[in-house]
Amino acid sequence: MSAVFPAAELDWTLDLQARWEDTSTPSGNPAADPDYDFSSLRGRLGLDAKGERWSIHAIGQWAGSYGLPADGAFGIGPVYFGANGGDPDPTDLGLLELAATYQTDALRVTLGRQAWADGAETMNSSPRRWRPARRCSRHRGRAGWSPRRGPRRRR
Repeated sequence: MSAVFPAAELDWTLDLQARWEDTSTPSGNPAADPDYDFSSLRGRLGLDAKGERWSIHAIGQWAGSYGLPADGAFGIGPVYFGANGGDPDPTDLGLLELAATYQTDALRVTLGRQAWADGAETMNSSPRRWRPARRCSRHRGRAGWSPRRGPRRRR
């Protein structure tokens, strides 16, 4: 890349996260499983290239959940199972962000797929209020833990 952009500064990031959830809930439905667990993995690889007036930013993401309950009584497990078309082990690989920026003294233009806030983030000084909102925002869409972007289309 330095042959194409000789003044480029390159930087990369790697983020690997694993999560395990165990749920135990009272249920009056004998067909529902009140005790279940599942795990999720997420990996992100990012690359930033910066020149004097331009920059390119890219992040790819892989996410997967394993052991989602088909008959969970309560909790996020059945929600993930339903949102992934009944797949107990959904995975997805995709481009999370890809943006190019050109900047002069009077102008800054950025084009591409950029990071965004979905409104579930609470920006205040209390860590106690921020954590639940942060966790809630991770459960939605491709930008967080969930491998799928929405309900699978039925054929």
